[in-house]
Amino acid sequence: LPCHENALSSHRRGIEMSLDWNIIDKLHYTINGSISENKVNSQTFGLKNHILSPSKNVFTELSWIDDKYEVGISYTRRSKMFVDMANNYVLPSSDGLDFWFKFKSDSFMSFFYFLHDALYHHIIDIDASS
Repeated sequence: LPCHENALSSHRRGIEMSLDWNIIDKLHYTINGSISENKVNSQTFGLKNHILSPSKNVFTELSWIDDKYEVGISYTRRSKMFVDMANNYVLPSSDGLDFWFKFKSDSFMSFFYFLHDALYHHIIDIDASS
């Protein structure tokens, strides 16, 4: 599965838009989207799409943050991506839904719960940093 080789030329071009909005004092909303063309011209395969470079991305997040707590939800949508230089193998488009909760007990200890891709698995992390 060829994943890289020296390229004759390559380019990435597109547009990205972002909006950050403090709805009220502690409630924050973010949305970001991009559309791009990501091409590489290789000696072996000719003009193909860059590997692991989706042409469309959308990310949105809603979070509540105060001195001790942080709660949030985010959604990500990515278009298909190729995993090889010949563009024969494709990762299909994907959606991600994440939830998180953070509690900061003092300046030395915090508890962070992150539910990634909501129905699949979760990670619990106790972070000793401030």
